[in-house]
Amino acid sequence: MCPFLRLPKSILAVVILSMLICTSLLACAEAGRTTSHSVSPTSPTPTPAMLASPVQSLLPNLQTPTSALTIQSVTPTEQRLASPTPTTVPLPASWVGPLVAWTYPGLPVFNVGTRQGYSLLEGTWVEFVWDWSPDGHNLLYTSDQATCIINLTTYETTLLLPMSEGSSPPNNPCSPQSQFEGYDHTDLVKKAPENMRWSPTGEWIAYTQAVSTSNEVFLIRPDGSEKTQLTENIHQDYFVDWSADGQKIFTWLTQDKSHELYSLDILSGQRQVIVQHPEPLESWQDLYILDIHSGQQVRIEGLPSPQQANIVIVDPSPDYSYYAIFLARDWFEGFNETKLYLLDVSTEETHIIKDEGFYLLDWGWSPDSDTLAFIAHDFDEHSSDGRGIYLLEPLTNANIEILDTSNSFTGGWSFPSWSLDSEMIAFKAYDDQGETCLTIYSFDSGEFVVAEPLGYYGFTPCHWSPMLVYD
Repeated sequence: MCPFLRLPKSILAVVILSMLICTSLLACAEAGRTTSHSVSPTSPTPTPAMLASPVQSLLPNLQTPTSALTIQSVTPTEQRLASPTPTTVPLPASWVGPLVAWTYPGLPVFNVGTRQGYSLLEGTWVEFVWDWSPDGHNLLYTSDQATCIINLTTYETTLLLPMSEGSSPPNNPCSPQSQFEGYDHTDLVKKAPENMRWSPTGEWIAYTQAVSTSNEVFLIRPDGSEKTQLTENIHQDYFVDWSADGQKIFTWLTQDKSHELYSLDILSGQRQVIVQHPEPLESWQDLYILDIHSGQQVRIEGLPSPQQANIVIVDPSPDYSYYAIFLARDWFEGFNETKLYLLDVSTEETHIIKDEGFYLLDWGWSPDSDTLAFIAHDFDEHSSDGRGIYLLEPLTNANIEILDTSNSFTGGWSFPSWSLDSEMIAFKAYDDQGETCLTIYSFDSGEFVVAEPLGYYGFTPCHWSPMLVYD
């Protein structure tokens, strides 16, 4: 949902040099945790009739809070790791998961179990890290040469997609390269796939790629065979995620000033509209939301007018039981004058979380759908300069937690990314000089840990492997 950052070549050269000499250590530590809510619904316009798509059972109903929003502040302990030297640490013969991978030269991974960092492909410029295979043995990434898969049991790399159809990649485009200088990264962004995700069954990889003037959704087998274009529009399709059974994909379609989230059956090609709204949004009547569990439209009623919200973000929880609705005035390095609402589809209650404008930076649902993490400024008076990492828990009646980082790391955070068991959450973190690193918060220990190797590029979240032990 954010634009991708491309760095100038002069900066890239400095980064690569600094990696080779491995001297600078970034201090980056974080702290605490807190939560809240309240609210009610309206009536949208009907969309064309579409297939029902039954899913697993609903979460327990959310009770309408009777008390005012409350925020608690908890200060966690802080821990800093010893600083291993990634370029000299030998890759292990076996792994104890989970692992975290993120975008940085050398394809770094951090072993959370052993608190050791490694670079999987020294000398490779990594543009995007996309996803792990369901068994955690393979990692999907795009380098400056091609989109590839690396196997963490053999450390072998295989080509999935060249940069463009008909191109002639190097003999082994997935092997470590040293062609950082003189490479056109702007051109790469135009050709590279976007938001690649492995299906839950491991049989397919879905992704978005530019085709002429539009973006379309494709499927491909992990061995590079059976590449199939699923959509063909004059507008923009953006692949979002897979259904739990691997039979459907969820995709956002943007056309003119209208936005639509729909599911697409990969076998039958049947579509089902789940969310539809114009932008700007002038009335709640114009927001259509489907409860995919019951197949019924959910109406939002009893809320103040959205007052011509220029930016509308409707983000369902992973099980589609809740929808976080953000309304913002405009965007400039974040969403200005944001209001936050939470819709419970089982009760059709829409809860006002924050109807006074705040500055939204980023957000992400936990895999179990129990918590929405969001990063904001000017949300409340408990955090330094109104800045903080907030946790909204739909099942706990007006409870918002804030991870208090005011006494340690003050540069900022982005891209919250949850572990698959929802017990840890990772961020791209910044110091006051804008230097970056990956930092991980554990709800069990209450600690923030700085991952090695240091450094974190681009506007993409990190990715967690399954909680597995394999060799």
